[in-house]
Amino acid sequence: TINIKRASRLLTNIMKVKSICIVGGGSSGWMTAALLATNLKGVEITVIEPRDVPTIGVGESTMGHINRFLNFIGLSGRDRDFMSSCSATYKVSVRFNNFKELGHTFQYPFGKSLYQSSRPDDWFAIKQVHPDFDVTYSEFYNSITHLANTNKMCHQSMYLPNYAFDKDTAYHFDATAFGQYLKEKICIPNGVKVIRDTIEEFFFDNEGNLDFMLPKSSKTWRIKADLYIDCTGFKSMLLEQQMGSEFVSFKDVLLNDTALAGRVPYEDKENEILNTTDCTALRNGWVWKTPTWDRIGTGYVYSSDFASDEDAEREFRAHLTEQYGKERAEAVDLRRIPIRHGKHKQAWVKNVVGIGLSYGFLEPLEATGLFTTHENAIRLMDALQRRDGYVNEMDRSAFNIAADYDIESMKDFIVMHYTMSKREDSPYWKYITNNLKPISQEELTDRIVKSPRLYKEVCYNVGHSNNYPDLQGTLYIAGGMDFTPISRSQALYAYKEEFERWEQETMPIAKKEKRKALKFLETQPTAYQFLKNNIYVEPIQEEREED
Repeated sequence: TINIKRASRLLTNIMKVKSICIVGGGSSGWMTAALLATNLKGVEITVIEPRDVPTIGVGESTMGHINRFLNFIGLSGRDRDFMSSCSATYKVSVRFNNFKELGHTFQYPFGKSLYQSSRPDDWFAIKQVHPDFDVTYSEFYNSITHLANTNKMCHQSMYLPNYAFDKDTAYHFDATAFGQYLKEKICIPNGVKVIRDTIEEFFFDNEGNLDFMLPKSSKTWRIKADLYIDCTGFKSMLLEQQMGSEFVSFKDVLLNDTALAGRVPYEDKENEILNTTDCTALRNGWVWKTPTWDRIGTGYVYSSDFASDEDAEREFRAHLTEQYGKERAEAVDLRRIPIRHGKHKQAWVKNVVGIGLSYGFLEPLEATGLFTTHENAIRLMDALQRRDGYVNEMDRSAFNIAADYDIESMKDFIVMHYTMSKREDSPYWKYITNNLKPISQEELTDRIVKSPRLYKEVCYNVGHSNNYPDLQGTLYIAGGMDFTPISRSQALYAYKEEFERWEQETMPIAKKEKRKALKFLETQPTAYQFLKNNIYVEPIQEEREED
């Protein structure tokens, strides 16, 4: 039987969110605060920023989806303002080196594919029939590839037909500085209260909701809110430690569990600032290179099951020596960062939501750290706006399904970067290419049966970022890796009526469009010059009038 009095108390608990407390600063905390403060009117927002807790600070690369986030907080079109404050540079693609095999490079550009024929798999069939066709998959379907290959930048051009500058450029930046910019320029001016303290005690109501917290500086001062957001990083102070949301490790399929991170000063900005994030596979993992305006961020993500910390550092410094010379390589100060990749079973438990590392993390490949942060922050904003702050179990369940759907889809996508490889030159790569399963049959069956269609159609909580049926990203990786989904015999059988059209129209047009784009880009500025002309503009020195 239902206790009516007890049930009535439940009905008054967090039915209307009027106050929010975000625990933890860093990029995830300030991004979430900025989004909510600019889009939720009449809601009191407080950020508890710890005094002495360092931020992880490796999330210096973003995906094109961040432009929607910037638009929501009023930064769209204000590149010169925010980019100069956090050493930002433009990014149009991810370049993969040595993933397929040693010496091989391919691009994964941003932007929507511009199909030059009716099917996205035509290129694979053409390559089977005409293996000497010299237009890559990304060049065939996405002209932004030419920007990446030439390291040139421009705003718009008829020679880059699918390129929308305001949507298809992302950023490399100092994530810590970006967070501080949001704090000072967006959060505080929009009424966000900041408390510099550390939370030591938590108190709960009779139903298990977080009622109030006590800071370290005072045992009598209560910090109380309707909704609490956990942005405390890997330790997940609220979501896991207090609310008990179980952590599910991805170690079985994501082998890289440690990172060595460092910074390299520039010697030649003109040539060293790139408009791509470079990912270079080594023997036991891969190295990232994210060129910000002030320095190059770099790091080695590797598996401790296949390399000791000492071996990994030697391998990384050898790579840095090859890239920058011995003197610059030896001067790089490296810090070791353990990676806790996985997710929590629930991102939203009662009145606590985990955003950022506190909810889940994959690995730095494809810049998923900041991606999941702003996508889940937007998802929370939607839930709180949908019914003017009113939330119930339907909203929490929808949020949890959607957050889980996204991180699982991104996990599978990242795993594909490894399992499609042809490398077998080390125990690490032999294990990956011969033993690692991208998706188990059990998982695939579960996803078909447990389709999030209800939540997508009713709550619009899935569909903002990645949908599992959308294979566009996977096809770029497959095309770059020469992992062709159709055999030559099948192509000859299924596409024989297309041969004449391919040879007379499709292939010549693709080659012509490539030549035109490259010819146009010869006249365009380099990534460095574009930044100098548009973002890091030196002030004009006015001549002093002489008496």
